[in-house]
Amino acid sequence: EVAVARLRGRAYPAADIERWERLLLQNAVHDCICGVSIDQVHEKMEYSYRQAFDAIADAAQSSLAAILQAFAPGDYAISTQPFATAVWQAVNGELLWAETEGIGVWPVQKRLPITLVNEAVTTPFVWQNEHYTAVLSPDGRLLLDGQRMGRLLVWAEAGDTYSAQKGELLGELRPSTSPIIAKKSAQHCEITFSAAWQNESANVKADIRLIFDHSPLLRWQVDLDSRGTDLRVEMAFATGLPGDIAAGMPFDVVSRAPVDDDLLPRQLPADLQKVLIGQRELGHVTDFPFHDFIAVTNGARSTAVLAKGLHAYAATPSGDLSLILRRSVEWLTKADLPDRIGDAGPFFYVPDARCERLVRHEIAVAVGAFAPDSMALQQLNAAYQNPPLIARKQSKGNRRAWPLLQESLPLSSLSIQSGRVLARLYNPTTAVQPLVHSYRQTDVWGSQAGWRMAVAPKHIVTLQLPHTLPPVV
Repeated sequence: EVAVARLRGRAYPAADIERWERLLLQNAVHDCICGVSIDQVHEKMEYSYRQAFDAIADAAQSSLAAILQAFAPGDYAISTQPFATAVWQAVNGELLWAETEGIGVWPVQKRLPITLVNEAVTTPFVWQNEHYTAVLSPDGRLLLDGQRMGRLLVWAEAGDTYSAQKGELLGELRPSTSPIIAKKSAQHCEITFSAAWQNESANVKADIRLIFDHSPLLRWQVDLDSRGTDLRVEMAFATGLPGDIAAGMPFDVVSRAPVDDDLLPRQLPADLQKVLIGQRELGHVTDFPFHDFIAVTNGARSTAVLAKGLHAYAATPSGDLSLILRRSVEWLTKADLPDRIGDAGPFFYVPDARCERLVRHEIAVAVGAFAPDSMALQQLNAAYQNPPLIARKQSKGNRRAWPLLQESLPLSSLSIQSGRVLARLYNPTTAVQPLVHSYRQTDVWGSQAGWRMAVAPKHIVTLQLPHTLPPVV
C-alpha cells in the first residue's frame, strides 16, 4: 500500500521500511526462525514481530486514506496483487463482491445482506456449486466430493524442538457442540461448532468455522488451544488421488515423494566421520516444509490445501495430506532419539515449546482440473493469501477506478527506488509466461537491463513500471 500511495502523492517511508526489514531480519537468524531457541529468545521475537506488525498496519491504514483521497464516496476493493480477482467478502454484516483487474482500486458494485441464523444442523447439510459437493453431518463429519476432509487428529510426539518423532495415534477431536448454521446469504453459508479431545495428561480443543461459497474454495477457521506435552495435532485431508505431490515454496513449486529415505546410514564411512559431526536424521523423513499450499494430482484432477502461516506437512502414497498445526514438546534437545544421531545442541528445558496458547489457523481446500504447478492455482492462491482490502470513502471526489498493474504472475514486492516504481514478479511454473505489456527490466538494485516481454520458467524478474511519480503533497 505504501508504494501505491506514493503514486497518489504520499511520501514514501523508505527509512521506516528499512527499519521494519531490519527488525524482521533479527528474527530470521539460524536457530530463531526455525523455533529452536530458548524461551526468552522467542518471547523477544514475539515482541519484535508485534512491533513491526503494528507499525506496518498503521502505515497501511494511512496509505489507504491517501490512495482514496480523490475517489467518490462509496466502498472500494484495493488490490495489491497483479492477478485479476473476483471474490465474495463478508464485511460488517454484508457480503461484498470484490472484482479487481490487478493492482489498483475498484468500486464494489454488488452487495448482499447476511442473515444471522443460529440454526442447528440436524440433518446432513449439503452445499453444492460448480466446483464441488460438500456434505456436513450433524456429528461434524465433512465430505468433499465423497472424501473426508478437515479431521483434527492427535498423535503422540516423542521428539524435541529440533526433530519430530511421531508416535501412535492418540485420538481425534470430536464435536463437543452441535454444528450451527451461524450466518448465510444468497451466496455463502457459515457453520460453527466446537470439538475436543483429552486423556489423563493433556487436552486439545478447537472452535471451528466452515465457510461455504460459490468459489472453488472450502474454507476453515480453526481456533486451536491445548494443554499438555508430547503430542502433535494434525489436520487431515483424504483426497482419493494417489499421485504426484507438489508443495509451494518461496518463488517455486517442487515435487516430493511422501517419504524421503535417501539418508546417510547410522555408521558413516571414515572419510565422512570427521566432517559430519552435527545432527542427522536416520531411517526416513516424513515431515516436509511448504509455503502457501500443497497439492496432489492424478493428471486429470487435483486437490490443493492452502494455508496461512503454516509451513509443515505430511503426505501418504494414497494421496492423503496433513497439515501439522501443533507440536507440543518441552525440551530444546533430547538424548538418544531413535531416528537422530549427532550433536543437536544443549539440553535446555523450554516449557513454552508446549505451545499452550490459542492460535487461529486459516485453511482452505480447492478441487478442480488445475495442475499443481499451473498459474490457475497460483491465481487461486494469490486471491486467498492476499485478498483485496475493502475500504469505505465518505468525503467528496470523482474518481471511480484506478488500474495500476495487471499481469498473470505472482508478485513478491512493489517498491519505489530512485524515483522509479519497481515490481518483482516470478514464474514458478515450467512454461514461459508472456507479459501483457513490454517492460524495462532492472537488476535488484534498479539498474536497467534491457526489455522483457515474457518470464522464463523458474525465473524472478524486476520490472520498471511506466508510471511517473507525482510531487509529494
